[in-house]
Amino acid sequence: MHESIDPFVKLTPRTLRLLHEEGLTTVEKVVEVYRRNELFSIRNFGTKSLREIDTWFPVKPAKSQIALSIINDR
Repeated sequence: MHESIDPFVKLTPRTLRLLHEEGLTTVEKVVEVYRRNELFSIRNFGTKSLREIDTWFPVKPAKSQIALSIINDR
């Protein structure tokens, strides 16, 4: 898992600049905007940048959260 690595150091300079210009300077802020599906509202933010976020940030729900949502949906 990527939690022990600062994900910002893994981003390309372009993606890093786009996030910083929007004030997204913490992992928590990036994850929050990701989960609200608002990253594409950032000017020039595209699929390549999204792939970087998917790869290096903890944006996927934990397996236990997925299991709980499945149980709660029954």
